[in-house]
Amino acid sequence: MKTRTTRRKRGNELLTTWQPPPAAMRRLSVVYQPVAKLTSNPLNPRVHSPKQIRQIAKSIAAFGFNVPILIDESGQVIAGHGRLLACQELGITVVPTVALSHLNASQKQAFLLAENRLVENAAWDRNLLAQNFAALTAVDLDFTLDVTGFEVEEIDLCLQEDIDASNGADPDDAPVEIGPAVSRRGDLWLLGEHRLLCGDALDVANYEVLMQGKQAAIAACDTPHTTFRSRASSAGPVVIASFCKGRVRCLRPSLRGFSAAPSICSRATA
Repeated sequence: MKTRTTRRKRGNELLTTWQPPPAAMRRLSVVYQPVAKLTSNPLNPRVHSPKQIRQIAKSIAAFGFNVPILIDESGQVIAGHGRLLACQELGITVVPTVALSHLNASQKQAFLLAENRLVENAAWDRNLLAQNFAALTAVDLDFTLDVTGFEVEEIDLCLQEDIDASNGADPDDAPVEIGPAVSRRGDLWLLGEHRLLCGDALDVANYEVLMQGKQAAIAACDTPHTTFRSRASSAGPVVIASFCKGRVRCLRPSLRGFSAAPSICSRATA
């Protein structure tokens, strides 16, 4: 496939104008086809997890099937494998398709990779992302914001980052209310089946005292309180936590930046 360029001068500047080849300007036709006639490409390296397929299905249910599946002349999918799998979950039997008959076999194979990879090379403008979510949370919606592919926790954190940036506030600088002391560093509280230690979450020795060689089934490592009310959900408090399974060495990366953060562990198991 060849492209043409035109060079012209504007003063001392040499301008180059790209002229697309005829194939790049080809008109595409959308044709509705039965899902049963479409087949997945066995060489597609993109893996769609069950969770992502459910996310795609939820998005299609909320907004409709707005992006055609790209196929070759035989009905084999070039781009849109995730949407095809979501259709099967939703029970959709007919979908819009576009046949890329103007591409040869090598171009189709390369386009399959490009279509999946190029989108990953983009980045998010966190400020504009927060503005979009803020506008959506300000109105009554007939869908939940997780249809965007973002988790509710991600949306809340994005909104909070924007608020903190607007206020010039650093969450680590939040004032701490000083009240009467009920515990001091090194105190170990026995709460039925649970154990609570007052100490520095960055000190491995504290975990040895707390766990006594056992493993926690789950750990909540978010600061400061592990729970806050979600702005992106009307379902009430949303727990933000980093979950890991294993010993102290698994917990420590999640605690980076903590000075005296709480570490709440469920019943320990041998």
